[in-house]
Amino acid sequence: MTKKKTNYLASAEIQAEENYNMVGDGIINNVSKPSMLERLEEFERRKQERHQDDRLDDKRERHKADFLENQDSR
Repeated sequence: MTKKKTNYLASAEIQAEENYNMVGDGIINNVSKPSMLERLEEFERRKQERHQDDRLDDKRERHKADFLENQDSR
């Protein structure tokens, strides 16, 4: 008796697919897409992160300028 090898990729696809007619095409079709509200919230979150990064960069530049001015005055 030979034991059949398990195809782990096929098993994963079978678990992810709801429509078994699509199994075997290599594309998982049933991945939920974010709603418009979720996309907007993600956009706003990233926008705030960029704004915070910009503020930190400005603060670093001010500190750098102050440090250089203090070095020149010594």
